[in-house]
This record gives sequence, C-alpha cells and structure tokens, in this order.
Amino acid sequence: MIRPNHIIALLILITFPLFASGQDAKSTGNHFNYGFRFGGESSMLMGVNANVNGHHFRKYEYENTSLLSGLASFIVRYNTDILYFQTELMYNCNRSGIKLELDNFIEEYSTPEVLIGEKQPQHYGTTTTILRSIDIPLFIGYNLSNSSIYHFSIFAGPKFKFLIPSISNSKFDGYPYTLSEEFRNFMMNMTIGIGCRIQSLFFDFMYDFGLTNISRSIRFSEQQEGTNVSLKRNVGYLTVSVGMLF
Repeated sequence: MIRPNHIIALLILITFPLFASGQDAKSTGNHFNYGFRFGGESSMLMGVNANVNGHHFRKYEYENTSLLSGLASFIVRYNTDILYFQTELMYNCNRSGIKLELDNFIEEYSTPEVLIGEKQPQHYGTTTTILRSIDIPLFIGYNLSNSSIYHFSIFAGPKFKFLIPSISNSKFDGYPYTLSEEFRNFMMNMTIGIGCRIQSLFFDFMYDFGLTNISRSIRFSEQQEGTNVSLKRNVGYLTVSVGMLF
C-alpha cells in the first residue's frame, strides 16, 4: 500500500535536481519557478468493458455520465529559453458515472408481457465513482512564444496517481444486488495540454488519457450464487485550470 511518506520521498527525489539546477540557472539566463494551480475537470470513461451475469454490454446499452471534479496542486518548474520541465504535488478529486441498461438479462427484472399498447418500463443500473488521489505529473513543455510578458506553450507527459482508498468509493443504484468496489492503489495517465501565461498568471487546458483500469474487483455484501458483475473502465478527463508562478 502506498503510504504518505512514500509520496513525500518521491516528490523530494523529483524536485531536488530542479532546485539544484535552478541555483545554477541564474548565471545562464534560465530560471526556476514555483507556484500553485486550481482547476475543474469534466470526466469521461474510456475502454469500458461491462459484464453482468455473462452479458457483455455493447455501446448502445450503456451511457457515460459527465461529472464535474476538481484539483489543487503545488508546482515546481525549471525553465530554459525553449523548453520547461514541470512536476507537481496534486490533490485530485475525480468523479465519473456510467448507466447500464439492465432489462432482458437480469432475472429479477424479467417481467411478464404487459398489456397491448402499454410500454414496458426500462431498468437501469447507475454507478457513480469518486476517486481521490495524490497525483505527481512529469511534464515537458515547449514554448511557442516566450516574451518577457507573454508565454504560450504546449506540454505533455505522464501522471502518476496514488489513490487514497479511505475516501474513494463507488455508489451503485438500481441494481438488484448490494455491490461495493475495490480500486487499484496506483494508476497512470498520459496528459497533453496547452498553456497561456501572462506575467505570473497562467491558464492551462489539459486532457488526461487514462491508461489504467481503475477497478480491481466488484464485491457483494452478501454473496449471491450465480451472480457475476464486472465493470472495467479507464477514466479520462478534460481540465481547465488557473494558477500563479513566482
């Protein structure tokens, strides 16, 4: 299990070379910055593989629910004239949802034929997932414009996510079973983005591609024989953030 002291040690290992380089950079015209950012996210699921009692859901049988999330981070950046290298210690609260159509293959929802002209009701199972994590991105950026006042850049890099299990959960509604989910403690995303900086103020627009299936297993509070549920998915999200660099 990832412990907080492991995360702190990793951050020190990442940022120490940047601090050292920043001290040397004063004589070469390069510079070292620190700062913070706050942002909002809109999530979507990718690579969905949902099964209930052997039934594999096709795209028209499930629906993604976009939910707003948020983040806050401390930033360390080392700049050159053309490139910059950035890492962060980020707290991320990511919310995502999915709705599955449950008719025709779950016995509890099988109903006799209804009267002619009456529309048979549809039954859905919804899953709302909240993942709270400590994230450490490693970005490399390219300065498309780098004047003394205005900067415009593109950037990309991996993001390592360390889940906080005690405050992460999935809520299952509409299922004929009582379910709970266990998540992976470590996940990885790939981020691409564009940034605009005006003196100390900056705005970033990023998209994260989830590279890791977030689900380890789905369990029943009381075991029901012959019942099998799995919901594998990656989480991607679009982020808009604002921050300051000093």
